Amino acid sequence: MAASNPLHLNEDQPLEGPVITEDMSFRRKAYLWLLDETVEGNYQKAIDRWIALLIIFNLFALLFEHVSVIYEAYQGWFQVFDVFSVAVFTLE
Repeated sequence: MAASNPLHLNEDQPLEGPVITEDMSFRRKAYLWLLDETVEGNYQKAIDRWIALLIIFNLFALLFEHVSVIYEAYQGWFQVFDVFSVAVFTLE
């Protein structure tokens, strides 16, 4: 019988991860609930997709900030978006 590799994931077996309990710290619960891919039913995939979209939107914002006509017309919105993006990436 071959030894199992703990790093090899078998597609037939679901990921088994920690269970969120009441005695955990808030920080640990938040990590498990939002970012740990081994916890079933959490928001990790949605957050990853949302962050990826935010990165793409930041690339477009950077591009459009260099077009004077667009930047001058929407300068306030660009600043709001920049602050929002920095806040999200800081929290992440």
